[in-house]
Amino acid sequence: MGNILGSIEFIIDNLASGPIKWIAQFAWWFYAKLIPFVLQYIGIPMFLLGIILAVSFAGGTVLFIIVFFLVMYYFIKGTIFTSVAKTFK
Repeated sequence: MGNILGSIEFIIDNLASGPIKWIAQFAWWFYAKLIPFVLQYIGIPMFLLGIILAVSFAGGTVLFIIVFFLVMYYFIKGTIFTSVAKTFK
């Protein structure tokens, strides 16, 4: 019985020092080194660029609507109020 428990202990010890240790080291590197780097040097600038693009698109849309309404106002004013009705004989 002691030999079986020793074998199980040896297998668990090898698993803990082998693949599980590698997975733990990779997880530590990934979450402690890579993710903060990506967030700081890629994520934050992309977020700010997204904000700038959203504001510019919204501003462009508002500007387009204002120009459209002004042009339509003067077009309608020019066609309806300055036109002379044609009379048929």
